[in-house]
Amino acid sequence: MSNEMTPVNIQWQRFWVHPGETIRFASDGYLEDPQSDWGTQLNPNVQPVNLLADYQCLVLLGEPGIGKSVTLDIERTRIEKHLALSSQDPIWLDLHEIGSDFQLTRRLFDE
Repeated sequence: MSNEMTPVNIQWQRFWVHPGETIRFASDGYLEDPQSDWGTQLNPNVQPVNLLADYQCLVLLGEPGIGKSVTLDIERTRIEKHLALSSQDPIWLDLHEIGSDFQLTRRLFDE
């Protein structure tokens, strides 16, 4: 019998905010639902992750294990369909595979 745990993918709504924006948490330390009346007043700059497709350049950064890769995997098909409507081709890069700014520049502009 294996002791490995099966990963669980909880289908909750994910949100994002621009760097430098203030995020206000509820008294219990959690994010107030950004789509509720109170949440829109408390955090007007917090947006659903599905709005990310509207940006021409996006870098998704954060602490390890918070679901960045999972979120992008879930949203990838929708983002690609959205971009296809405007004849744009996305460039998907995993920063784990890039070891320097030189490699990043090469992958973005030379390949």
